[in-house]
Amino acid sequence: MDLGDLLRDADDFVQPSIGGTAVPVRGTGRAAFQPTLSCAGEVVGVRNTILESSHPVRLSVPRYASTNRLSQWLYVSTHGGGLAEGQDTAVDVTAGRGCTVVVTTPSFTRILQCDRLGCGQTLRCTAEEGALLAYLPHPAVCYSGATFQKEQEFYLNDAASLVAVDWLTAGRVALGERWELRGYRSTTNIYIRDKLVCNNATALGNCSLQKTQTIMGNNDVIGTLVLIGPATDGLYGRILQGDLKGRHNGLDVKATPINRDKNNREVIGVNVQFFAETTQQVYDFLRDALQDLIPVFGGDPFCDM
Repeated sequence: MDLGDLLRDADDFVQPSIGGTAVPVRGTGRAAFQPTLSCAGEVVGVRNTILESSHPVRLSVPRYASTNRLSQWLYVSTHGGGLAEGQDTAVDVTAGRGCTVVVTTPSFTRILQCDRLGCGQTLRCTAEEGALLAYLPHPAVCYSGATFQKEQEFYLNDAASLVAVDWLTAGRVALGERWELRGYRSTTNIYIRDKLVCNNATALGNCSLQKTQTIMGNNDVIGTLVLIGPATDGLYGRILQGDLKGRHNGLDVKATPINRDKNNREVIGVNVQFFAETTQQVYDFLRDALQDLIPVFGGDPFCDM
């Protein structure tokens, strides 16, 4: 078994045994952003029109996070900064016509040990015509014995663009934990006009800890980066041409073009799988890959890292 085989089977997911007194807790959140239009119908600003959440979900839209008036930032977090046993979250985000919306997190998402019930996270995003949606969270950190299942779904208009990052660290490495999670599964589905154009699935926990650590080697971070749409064509073109290869020591990158469909080989984006020894290597890679979009976002979501 190699690293690809280890991460490939997302259907073989380890569930904790059900029993005891753990009670599931489901929190929800919803946010929507719509354009402010000039008299001529041009987009001159972005306003937050819906912002609501229930425990343990916390949503916030900082007033001064972005220096670009055509961009708004949404911070998604939980009370306590992570997910405890039995907690499950579902967040829905809409980026209206011509809006740039950056969805991020204030810090790493910590997944605590799960003895009876696992933790779950679902994100559903819609990007309308001309919108740019960027999902740029900090990584998840699964503690020893954690069970975590997460799903991301993105629904795009033909003229919308998407930047989406999904990544995971080995755990509390400073405390000696490396890939000691009990079960992990993450799926990302991306649709353009309800047609699936990209699917990523990663699963861990279906073989012994020793075998997992051996196959992972020095890699303490795994993840994916997806770029789709007209706002990202210059960026994914650079990645597909190999411009970023060899520029980041300790980082292994595999880039695959995304086609409109199996009958239309037009390239509309890139799907990047990465493995790294440290989170800092990934932060540096993401800044390098997304540098042209930082002014569009109105800031760097990872500036403190």
